[in-house]
Amino acid sequence: MVKTLWLTYAWVDNEEDDVDFVVQKLQSVGIDVRLDRTRIIAGQRLWHQIDKNILSADLDGFAIYSTRESLVSEPCQEELAIALDRVLREKGGSFPLIGIFPTPIERELIPSSIATRLYVSLKDEKWANRVSAALSNEVGHQHAEVQPFFIKEHRIGEHYIYEMRPRDGVWQPSVAAVLADQYDSIEFPWVWAKGQPHYNPPMWIGTEIPEAPLNAERWKGYRVDQQADATQSLYVKSKERLRSIIFGCATREQFRYDFG
Repeated sequence: MVKTLWLTYAWVDNEEDDVDFVVQKLQSVGIDVRLDRTRIIAGQRLWHQIDKNILSADLDGFAIYSTRESLVSEPCQEELAIALDRVLREKGGSFPLIGIFPTPIERELIPSSIATRLYVSLKDEKWANRVSAALSNEVGHQHAEVQPFFIKEHRIGEHYIYEMRPRDGVWQPSVAAVLADQYDSIEFPWVWAKGQPHYNPPMWIGTEIPEAPLNAERWKGYRVDQQADATQSLYVKSKERLRSIIFGCATREQFRYDFG
């Protein structure tokens, strides 16, 4: 069943067709978007028509294109007030009230009625799907699968430093290996506090791992006796950007990460 949405916006925000694009995007996910210029009949009382449209029994939700202009616009505030004061009272608290934000806005400008409900950012590629899900009372945002490890590439001076750690459990001993043709570019790995890649201790405890084949590739690296955990990361410094790295616990799980 097609879901219907009333969209409030400031006319100035559509001078470059930005609101029209939002309407187009919402329509592409199957939403019937209603707004003043398509639902208001010329020559008849304006607010009576808006009130009637927002209170329509077949309306599934209300959204405001949230910009500085719309949030301080008296007409937009009037429409939001109708949605709050009457729609929520007549349709119930489950009636979706949605803020669509093209850019970040200072919190003090955002009405609590929007800030405490669903609001979506156009930076989110799935924002239209989230609106559609809200109109169907479904969960609209699903987190991408989080890997059991953290990895980050730092660029410090002329070097690349790779930071890795488990999200739970420990890696002891830790291991880090790179493709054999890049082995000469790396220095001895070390374990240190997370988020501090600048530190490079002069001493380390570990052993070199002999070159070994894996999936038609050859790898070489180091085993470090120190423990990497949720608070301490395993670091590897390289003179050149690595293509891939294998890391983890030397005696249990290990992970491969390919850099784009």
